[in-house]
Amino acid sequence: MNINMKLIVLCRRSIIIFILLFIVVSIVTLEIKSPYDGNDLVGFPFRFYEFLGGKRTPVPLTRSIFNYLNLVNDIVVIGITSIVIDNLIRRLKKKNTM
Repeated sequence: MNINMKLIVLCRRSIIIFILLFIVVSIVTLEIKSPYDGNDLVGFPFRFYEFLGGKRTPVPLTRSIFNYLNLVNDIVVIGITSIVIDNLIRRLKKKNTM
């Protein structure tokens, strides 16, 4: 197996870990409080989406707030975490084969 194929396999595994981690973390930390006059919040550790629920005075022009910078921050944090997890998996596999 040449170097390019190894790099593709490593990137593919990191991307799969990233996608799964992003989805699981977003679902687990999701806060849905709009049925009880609260706000819905999505994102961890940075909240990148907020839906303003309940009755408000004055009424806001838009009830949803999306913060792109927080989304990028979440992607960076979870991306670094997925690379660390992938490296740990690789080291454990290498250690077990010795």
